[in-house]
Amino acid sequence: MGDADGIASLIDLVVVLSAANDADCRLKAKNYQDLFGGTLAETCLLVQWRFDVAADFHVDQFSTEGSLAPDDLVTAGGQQIHVGGITSGFPGTQDNGMTEMYAFGGPGTVVRWRTGSNAIGYSTFIYTVPPLEQLLPVFLPDGVDRL
Repeated sequence: MGDADGIASLIDLVVVLSAANDADCRLKAKNYQDLFGGTLAETCLLVQWRFDVAADFHVDQFSTEGSLAPDDLVTAGGQQIHVGGITSGFPGTQDNGMTEMYAFGGPGTVVRWRTGSNAIGYSTFIYTVPPLEQLLPVFLPDGVDRL
């Protein structure tokens, strides 16, 4: 969880997916391989953030919103995985969401995200994905192959 400069953020969902069993993960793995080469990812990490922007969040004519931006992650094996994306929330908004899927993500992965704005700058937060044994299992109903 992160709280800085009027933006409170947290990770409310972390899911380790198998490329063999999840179509979105397979696509993310293939796209990553097409862009950067190397081996095809066997797993992906789905991360969902939530954030609130304080009603008195500092704004100016150049920056009217508070933002959450996922940053690159580093896998347990030391590979840096690039991601690009940002989402914003107006002052006084709550439960704003952002979801990102990373190829190669899994246990031991270090996830970073930033909150802030161009007016006030950004603060960085870090979360390390625990071992699989510490994550709750998700069972999908028969016939459902993805979240």
